[in-house]
Amino acid sequence: MPQDTVINAQVVRKAASDRVIERNAAIQLCYVEVDEPDMHKPLGDLDRLKVMLEKDWGWKDLLIAPHLIPQVQGILRKGDWAVTAAIHRDMDSSRPFIVGLWPGLKNEAYGVACDIGSTTIAMHLVSLLSGRIVGSSGTSNPQIRFGEDLMSRVSYVMMNPDGREAMTKAVREAVNGLIGKVCAEGEVDRHDILDMVFVGNPIMHHLFLGIDPTELGQAPFALAVSGALQYWAHEIDIDVNRGARLYMLPCIAGHVGADAAGATLSEGPYRQDKMMLLRRCRHQCRDRARRRGSRRCRLLSPPARPSKGLKSPPASVPHQGAIERVRIDPETLEPRFRVIGVDKWSDEDGFAEAAAAVGVTGVCGSGDHRNGRGDVCLRHHLAGWRRRWRDGGEKPRRIVPNGRTFSYLLHEGQQRVTVTQNDIRAIRASPRRRCMPASSC
Repeated sequence: MPQDTVINAQVVRKAASDRVIERNAAIQLCYVEVDEPDMHKPLGDLDRLKVMLEKDWGWKDLLIAPHLIPQVQGILRKGDWAVTAAIHRDMDSSRPFIVGLWPGLKNEAYGVACDIGSTTIAMHLVSLLSGRIVGSSGTSNPQIRFGEDLMSRVSYVMMNPDGREAMTKAVREAVNGLIGKVCAEGEVDRHDILDMVFVGNPIMHHLFLGIDPTELGQAPFALAVSGALQYWAHEIDIDVNRGARLYMLPCIAGHVGADAAGATLSEGPYRQDKMMLLRRCRHQCRDRARRRGSRRCRLLSPPARPSKGLKSPPASVPHQGAIERVRIDPETLEPRFRVIGVDKWSDEDGFAEAAAAVGVTGVCGSGDHRNGRGDVCLRHHLAGWRRRWRDGGEKPRRIVPNGRTFSYLLHEGQQRVTVTQNDIRAIRASPRRRCMPASSC
């Protein structure tokens, strides 16, 4: 991995924003002093605990997490009959659960909010007692190695018998790693996490929960389940408190997922009379708006990130310095291009000086498709060059050997950017990235 991409790493999450939210956690910590056993009152230790929770806190008809039942007697005696119970108000049941039990007074409980995106995973660690965000972190989604975009990952599942299991394991390991990071930042024991809320687009939703996403790759894009789901976190290999509950927001439709539901719940367009538009503004779109002095934004502008299937650049290419627009002379195959953060084209005076500050780091998503239809559109030019070369023409200097084949040299500098034959096949294979006629490139 090039050193400059490590120094200028991608921003994979935003800082948590301050907003007024009424705190109403699903977890409540309840301290009680339980009566000691009495030969004249043959009531079990757990039953006497439930009696005191009802008497002191009003909790009735309590259920208890199965793993706690063998531990109840030891915990009561260790705390000299004073204990703290964590009660979870289960949304799918009228009966609350005892999900945690500690000797003596316990005054720490935390929750996790996590967004599993196709490119990145973002997480916040929140105190359930105060509502304070105590840690935040993010990481690249490791499923990228199975496919850059969602449909590529669905195809991987279809073509590989163990594909779904491999991607599910990868994303769960990434989530566990992030939990470790946010807990280290907040100096929190990960086993004090008692509640978790997750969102994601439908395919990320299915893969995280271990559901085959194949049906989402073809019409009518049927979800395996669209409603909200609850799990014991340990059932899906999440390493937190064994009694922690995991809640997954509902998906809205085949390609409108729990992330959209979470954004709607957070922003609350239904709580106001004004019209509200929810959209993701990609880096490339914002940069263009700044250059043009405009606040307009295309809703589906291509992302400023490495393109699907392209071998150059690596997946960690920074946004600044990424090639976003290319023009190629059909006769000489000489390119001219623009990079994010520089206003000039590569053949204009002053480009080299301006580009020195950001570098030329690779090709971003918008560099290989123009409005989703092909900007690095090499196949027409290369096909014509091959015909001329077979007829005795001179090989252009931009065509360089690459093993048994050739590559197209887009930029020669500190970071060498080439486009291989496999890259061209990847661009051609995607229906959203089919090339425009040569005259448009």
